[in-house]
Amino acid sequence: MTRFEYKSIPAPKKGEKARGVKGSDARMAQAMTTALNDMGAQGWDYLRADTLPMEERSGIRSKTIHYYTVLVFRREIEATFEATDAPVEAASSQTDAPVLDAVDETDTSETDQTTRTSRRDLTATRDH
Repeated sequence: MTRFEYKSIPAPKKGEKARGVKGSDARMAQAMTTALNDMGAQGWDYLRADTLPMEERSGIRSKTIHYYTVLVFRREIEATFEATDAPVEAASSQTDAPVLDAVDETDTSETDQTTRTSRRDLTATRDH
């Protein structure tokens, strides 16, 4: 089974200046490209961008909600165990495992009667 680890970083809030990049939208795209390429160089795959609310203090008593965008990345975790191709039946058919006999519980009237009698005796003892 493939397992992943995740990492989130704040999305860029300002555009990035670069040669030949003009306009605020192009600068913002340049900042995103740089962030994505930096994480990709470290082995992280871009997964998605999420906008999350966060409650922050805006004074002594008041709180406001601000929304932040994070970029979510993931990468595969190397397995610490090796998968075997052996069938499951072979592992579960051990000969030294104890075998339990089935218990027939169809006739429980005698046991139930004994339990009821014991409870009555206890109740009578407490009342006196």
